[in-house]
Amino acid sequence: MADDIREGQSGTAGRGGTGDTSPPVPSKFWYVAHLFLWVISGLVVYVLYKDINREAARRHLIVSLILGVVVAVAFVGLMVAVELVICGADPSACEYIDEW
Repeated sequence: MADDIREGQSGTAGRGGTGDTSPPVPSKFWYVAHLFLWVISGLVVYVLYKDINREAARRHLIVSLILGVVVAVAFVGLMVAVELVICGADPSACEYIDEW
């Protein structure tokens, strides 16, 4: 394998050390991080990989932004559903509405 690595190449550049000169790609585990950290993990991947592999960095940023929006919409929907269960369709029926 040492004969396959040309001068100036590290063997880890590209995919699998096969001598491929394509830029390194962030680990697939970053997508799992996007599930829990949303926009923060997307920004971290973008900052780390923007100079190395701009396409992969952009893809991770977009995925994290989409997941952030999905989670925000789901959270608002859940809060609306809880409000409907507690108060019903008439908001004046809520006992705590006067406290606000």
